[in-house]
Amino acid sequence: MDIYDTIGSDYALNRSADIGVLDIIKYTKSISAKSVLDLGCGNGMPIAVNVEPLVEKYVGVDSSKILLNEFIESVPNAEALHSKIEKLDLQNRLFDLIFSFGCLFHLKPKNQCEALKIAASHVSEDGKLIFTSGIEEGECNGYVGKYTIPHWSLGEKKYKELLESCGLKFEGIEVGAGENTFFIFSK
Repeated sequence: MDIYDTIGSDYALNRSADIGVLDIIKYTKSISAKSVLDLGCGNGMPIAVNVEPLVEKYVGVDSSKILLNEFIESVPNAEALHSKIEKLDLQNRLFDLIFSFGCLFHLKPKNQCEALKIAASHVSEDGKLIFTSGIEEGECNGYVGKYTIPHWSLGEKKYKELLESCGLKFEGIEVGAGENTFFIFSK
């Protein structure tokens, strides 16, 4: 998302130092994940720096070159991929946990569908796909500092239909820290 190149390093000033960390650690540990794919990793703070030491392979993906460069500095043992998540090419790689925290809803509905189909095809057997988004279908605005950023949700019904058609099982919705709504799917 181009706005994050504009925001750049100021993003760290507006990001909570802990929201999402314990949630993603919980999901990582619950399936004893060895490999993690972080869609929309940003600068790696605070989630990647806390989860990467728990797994054998951590891959972060972001479309912002500025934030990805900060990710490389923050999480030097992780692999960093510069790509839009709806255009991501992972060949035939599989991951135990694929998650998108605070990112997927930045994509317009068509692009969310493309990104989720890609993600679903890379979930390993007994793995999970987890992402944050709104339960109700629609559009609203969020804010990062002085910038207004649109958010879209396909809604619970469409997320379930889409990902079940990709071979995943809907496990439910949980509300985590910061009132973030997590959609949880498994293979």
